[in-house]
Amino acid sequence: MATRDVILQAAVKEIRERDEASFRVTAVAKAAGCATSVLYHYFGSREGLIDAALVAIVTEETNMLREFAALSSQAAQDTDDAVELMVNYALIAHDPSRRVDRALRARLVGAAQTRPSVRAEYAKYSDLAQHQNMQIIDTLKSKGLIREEVSSSAASLVMRALDYGWVLDEVHDEPTVPYDEWIGLIRLLATAFFRSSAYLPDANAD
Repeated sequence: MATRDVILQAAVKEIRERDEASFRVTAVAKAAGCATSVLYHYFGSREGLIDAALVAIVTEETNMLREFAALSSQAAQDTDDAVELMVNYALIAHDPSRRVDRALRARLVGAAQTRPSVRAEYAKYSDLAQHQNMQIIDTLKSKGLIREEVSSSAASLVMRALDYGWVLDEVHDEPTVPYDEWIGLIRLLATAFFRSSAYLPDANAD
């Protein structure tokens, strides 16, 4: 593995275990088996390394979700399958075990507003995520499962929003919305994208 990748891997582990204020460059360098000067050579500064680690975490998590959704969209045979795709996508994105990574994704969005280097990297990630989601939506459209009036780009943005969903309620020690109610609403939302199914009467029906 290349030195930069080893350092980045160590930085991802460090930021997952600690918050930004407690992030230790020396610990990352030790874990990567290199001098701190080497770390700065690749990432410029402590902030540059944190930025790169945040982007790496979000990219890794997003790629996992996209892979699942892409395979599911290819396998979907009817609108019921397509609705379950969206619901299962949300279930994976909002799994309680992924709470830390959801919080890191939210931090990355904030960092993109104030750090030019993060903004540039996040823009690349955002473009890729949008493109991948549009491919998923277009796959389902090609099967005649999604209503023609549904915009692929807008639906893609909704899927990306689901990646960040549940974060708002996770700031509380105890959820203010029951988890099953949240998923139930996502199921209802998903039905709005698709043609007639067991969940939603055909909009064109009398």
